[in-house]
Amino acid sequence: MKSGSIWLHCALAIGATLGLCHAAHAQGFDFSGIEVNAELAARLPADIAAAGVLVGASDNAYPPWEYIAEDGQTPVGIDVDLGHAIAARLGVKYESRTAEFATMLAALGTNYDIGINAMSITNKRKETANFVHYANSGSEWVVQAGNPTGFDPANLCGTTIAMQPGTWYETQLIEVSTACEAAGKAAIEMLPFSEQTEAFTRVAVGGAAATIAGDATALFAVKQAGGAMEALQPTGILGGTGKVGIPTPKADLALAGTDCRHPQRPDRRWHLQGHPRPLGRRSARRRAGNRQPGSRYIAVSLR
Repeated sequence: MKSGSIWLHCALAIGATLGLCHAAHAQGFDFSGIEVNAELAARLPADIAAAGVLVGASDNAYPPWEYIAEDGQTPVGIDVDLGHAIAARLGVKYESRTAEFATMLAALGTNYDIGINAMSITNKRKETANFVHYANSGSEWVVQAGNPTGFDPANLCGTTIAMQPGTWYETQLIEVSTACEAAGKAAIEMLPFSEQTEAFTRVAVGGAAATIAGDATALFAVKQAGGAMEALQPTGILGGTGKVGIPTPKADLALAGTDCRHPQRPDRRWHLQGHPRPLGRRSARRRAGNRQPGSRYIAVSLR
């Protein structure tokens, strides 16, 4: 599968509602036209159905997927819209609660029903949560404009990298750094920031050589920086494609299930716009760099 393609998958109570997620692409989408699916609503866990609210966790600092609106308190973005669309199909309301990315999975089932936070699906994470796969993603390095430190994506040893703890990127950078030391080279100096937006800021002011994020988030940050930053394509494992999913509590199988194919094209799955076709990496990269949060055409993000 191509990096940057936006394939959405469907799974039972949450996943089957993703047949409509091509509509949940933008901030301000009108959810009033989404009809409740009684069969799916009946499969909701009793406590969620009784409360009438599906609570989703997001760190709300990873635009364009999730971020806080200009009023300083309202979560918005693609994932937030998706949460509202899922809830509407299930006949309940959606509440997006701000959560720390690194501790989100541990709080599923107690503080949150699901997580919608552009989260990579990894074997380690699947030990503690079920995942509904809804997107594929690539990555981008972000450096200060002109790359004054000479940062080389193919040679990370001895570099200073701003990063968000608890992410897939952190685990990969730790492995690379260990390999650097084993080869007699300098380790990577990792500067942790609780939010990816803070890591971008550190790079923009010259406090770190680079940071890495999902392609849409990275390219959007570069665009918003107004020429202060630029993007570089990763190499090796960091340059590959990863799956993004919605985590649900491990013991709660009512919120996860089997794959759901596109009804007219069973050999394919829903594209973000509802068309059973892929969005290539070059097109996705260009569109992510040219559109605002909530755009209909935006690449996906991995972390």
